[in-house]
Amino acid sequence: MFDLTNVKSLEYLAEVPQMIRQHVGEIPIMLVGNKSDLAEERTISIDHGTAFAKSNDLLEYIEISAKTGENCERIFEILANAAIVNLL
Repeated sequence: MFDLTNVKSLEYLAEVPQMIRQHVGEIPIMLVGNKSDLAEERTISIDHGTAFAKSNDLLEYIEISAKTGENCERIFEILANAAIVNLL
């Protein structure tokens, strides 16, 4: 998860997917951009988030607002579906 209003918060994640896979193995990892309710303050575009997710072979990119609850449940739906697919 990173802050859509702070470009450094995404930059800090650059090596995280690789570190997770190195220590845990292949698991579904998704990228979550938080603070979508602050549209006028955002510094990271949807395209930038999507490109980061694709370049790191992540399950999906989603934007949420922890403040309003927008898309928060969707994170769990996506991960649950990925878990079910991996079990089959």
